[in-house]
Amino acid sequence: MLNSAFGDDFRAILKFPFAAPRSRNNFLAGAALFLAGMFIPLLPAVLVYGYIVQVLRRAVRGNELIMPEWKDWGQLAYDGLRSLLIGALFLGPGMLTVFAGLALY
Repeated sequence: MLNSAFGDDFRAILKFPFAAPRSRNNFLAGAALFLAGMFIPLLPAVLVYGYIVQVLRRAVRGNELIMPEWKDWGQLAYDGLRSLLIGALFLGPGMLTVFAGLALY
């Protein structure tokens, strides 16, 4: 069932971050940045979201699923900030509705 929903082998999709030794290091670097976001607000999250955008672009283009290197920090920040802003635009109206309901309650 999962194979037909995703079109690829689902196990391969889940294993690709750990497939190569360099991929493991890239995954751990991303995890460390994500955890740093708990103490340093926003900047590490922007970089991680930019990295996620890079991985998604590779998948959409049909390239091999690998964890790319952590380089071109400016592009990572640009892509991450853009994805966060787009997400805020989509989530904003719903969040305003929820907060307005809570305020009225």
